[in-house]
Order: sequence, then C-alpha cells, then structure tokens
Amino acid sequence: MDNELTTEAQTSALSAGDLKSLALEAVKSGNDNAVAALERILDMAERVADREARQSFNRAFAKFRKSCPVIRKTTHAKVVTKNGGTWEYDYAKLEHIQEAVDPLLEAAGFFYSFSSDESSDRTMTVSCTLVHEDGHSETSRVTIRKGGANQRVSEGQQDVGTLTTARRNALTMVLGIATSDPEEPPAAPAATITGEEAITLEEYLAALDEGATGAFLRAYKIGAVHELPAHKYAGALAQLKKRTGADD
Repeated sequence: MDNELTTEAQTSALSAGDLKSLALEAVKSGNDNAVAALERILDMAERVADREARQSFNRAFAKFRKSCPVIRKTTHAKVVTKNGGTWEYDYAKLEHIQEAVDPLLEAAGFFYSFSSDESSDRTMTVSCTLVHEDGHSETSRVTIRKGGANQRVSEGQQDVGTLTTARRNALTMVLGIATSDPEEPPAAPAATITGEEAITLEEYLAALDEGATGAFLRAYKIGAVHELPAHKYAGALAQLKKRTGADD
C-alpha cells in the first residue's frame, strides 16, 4: 500500500468485504508495518460489520413493529392469599403472545431465546435475547421473586408460574409491545422511530466516546436506540448534532 491506511471515519461508506480486501493488499505489499496495518484494518472491518448488523436489525425491527397486532389479555386469574383474601387480574398467556409474534418475527429474520439465573434470596432473573439473522442482538432482563401468595397451588407449581410470568414479561419488553385489557378497545402501539432514524442516531453516537450509547439509553429510559419514542427523535437528533459539532 503506497498511501496511509484508511481511517475509520473514511470507512463509513465501505463494507466489511472492502476492508478485508484492503487487509490483503497490506500483506501483499511486503511493508514492514503490514502486520500492524492488517490488525488495524480488520479491527475497522469488525466495527463496520457490527454497524451494518445494527442497521439491519433496526430496519427489520421496524418492519415487525408495523405488522405486530395488539395482543389481548384473554386469561383471568384469581389468587387466594395466605390471610384468606383474594385478588384478580387479566393477562395474556405466553403461548398466545408467541402464537401472535413468532410468524412475524420469523418473516423479519428474527429468533429469540430465554435463559434464567436463580439467586440464593429466591429471586430469579430471566433474560430474553432477540437475535437478527445478520448477527445483532438485544436482550431484556426481568428479576422476579420465586413462589407467590396463591395458596391453591404447590410451591413447585408457583415456581413454574413465576418462570412463565418472567418469560412473558421479558419477551414483551424486548419486543416493545404491550397487552390490552379485554374490555378495552385495542390501544394503538406506542409510535417509535423508524429504522432509518435509528441508524442516523447510532451514527452520531458512534462518533462520540465509547460510553455515549449507554448514556443515551439511560437518559431516555429505553433498552435500545430503535425503542426511542417518535416524538423525542427531533430533540435527540438536535442534541447529538450539537455534541458532535454537526450543527456548526
């Protein structure tokens, strides 16, 4: 290579394949710095591949959200407490949610998996990881206490119910969906930013320091950039432009 290495900023329009080709050129050149050049280019290639995977995830997730129906709470539960009292509530069963979303997720190139971790204080943390076919993933976690107040079932049955409840909550969280009460008309799903808008925000965040994305998510109380409410997009974009100097 008879010129300086391409910088990361200059690789924004290049694919991972382009960068790997540059790496091969570096090796063939016989330059004493070829190994260092190779490592740097492959590192840039990895970052570009991660960015492209996030962009694909956001576009596919926006497609899923547009097609996802409102899911009704069709199951009624009555709990008898230790002191003899009762309380009741409606909910959507996990299998009913899965029946509604699984075909749509598959069509958009997604799959998900659950994992759980139990603590000595009888709490359980259940994770749901949503993975896109291009490699990017997002995870939501729910911590819930094992057992319960329902005196009509055994402790083992309560633990199974706790696991199912945590899985249901983790799945709806990572998908950004809510269930609707049966007696109420379906509520319109909360409008979130489009896939392209999410990509724009992520590009500005990538230009900042390493912790910028985490700080952004915490500030807006969201789990991923694509979950940003649509009405907050203009303000978020203006703030990021100011921080990166793009509005000068």
